[in-house]
Amino acid sequence: MPAVMSMHDEKILTAVDLGTSKTAVLVARLIDDGERIEILAHGISPTRGFKHGVVVDIEETVAPINKAVEDSQVMSGNSVRSVYINVTGSHIKSLSSEGIASTKNNEVVDENVERAMETARAVKLADGYEVLHNLPKNYSIDEQAGIKNPIGMSGCRLRVDAHLVIAPTDAIKNLKKCIRRCGLDIDGIFLSSIASDQAVLSDDERDLGVCLLDIGSGTTDIIVYHCGQVMHTSVIPIAGDCITHDIATVLRTPLPKAEEIKLKYGCAHTQHVGEEESIEVPGVADRPTTRCQRLSLVQIIEARGIELFNLIHQELQRHELDRLAVTGYVLTGGSAKLDGIVDLAESVLQAPVRIGTPQDSNIEGVVDVVRGPIYATGVGLLQLARGQNVAFAKKREANKFLERWAYLWQKSGQWLRESL
Repeated sequence: MPAVMSMHDEKILTAVDLGTSKTAVLVARLIDDGERIEILAHGISPTRGFKHGVVVDIEETVAPINKAVEDSQVMSGNSVRSVYINVTGSHIKSLSSEGIASTKNNEVVDENVERAMETARAVKLADGYEVLHNLPKNYSIDEQAGIKNPIGMSGCRLRVDAHLVIAPTDAIKNLKKCIRRCGLDIDGIFLSSIASDQAVLSDDERDLGVCLLDIGSGTTDIIVYHCGQVMHTSVIPIAGDCITHDIATVLRTPLPKAEEIKLKYGCAHTQHVGEEESIEVPGVADRPTTRCQRLSLVQIIEARGIELFNLIHQELQRHELDRLAVTGYVLTGGSAKLDGIVDLAESVLQAPVRIGTPQDSNIEGVVDVVRGPIYATGVGLLQLARGQNVAFAKKREANKFLERWAYLWQKSGQWLRESL
């Protein structure tokens, strides 16, 4: 359970976004009773032992986490003791489940909703998997369906259609082990796309219908919203690293140089470059540097981008979700910075596309550093942490009120008994 702030105490939050190419740490504090987040510091370090959402080398994963945390501590002047982290990878699955609860006094209360969600969570899973998230899609009461918030409504039988995100237990254990090897506690674990959407999507997009694509280095995370609820999540193991590998293979250049070429000259759409442009390509080992048309580089990137967006479209069609993205698609993540990627996505997906960057007016501090799509997951983790801490604080305040009321009631009863 995360450390709980009182409604008047300052609470320091730390987010660790662990990705295939980089580990990014954000340190922030809650101000104005948790209404706003002030980002105090950031740290970033290249990741080596974490590939496509899976720990492949504990020592090589721990080192960059330690480095990014240390840098953020120096910058903020605060010690980091516990963190919120993300999880992704094609090993993360999702499924639909149904939960049912009976009401008392013919009215739905919080306990009924909690019970219905518990029964939805109790579905039998494949061996070695555990539930990471249990999210309501919609509710129904007796014969009335399509209910968004059932609290206070009349009825005898509450049903919830839930979206479960499940993950291999061993993969989660390895991730936790890395964090704890850094001397840190874990306050919460969230699916990367659920964190990212908190930072870049608007309430209107979630209500009308939208698909967020978080394109990182190792994976592309997909999340679909409709009527304000999560309808689908999935992860595709194709992203920026695949593009880098393609460049290295076709142009015969080392992977680090291919990454540099991609970042400096890369573009996702051939219509954005001319045939007269050329670039230098370092050779492998002692082979000489050569020159090639920039158009050749862009064709490599475009081909992989078309494949990725086609796979995304097929994924949504397979689950009959493509028509739910009424407002279109939002791209975020480090690979969303590629020039021309919006035009390419629109041509393949045949829908409006925009780049999503953290824009919450309730976030201040080192905002210039975290306004790009590369920090979307980290900022989203902070927003989820804020909501969790404020909810705990309000619950604690409510419990204190009830305890005081019970104490006064007990004392008044004692006084009456003594007076008689």
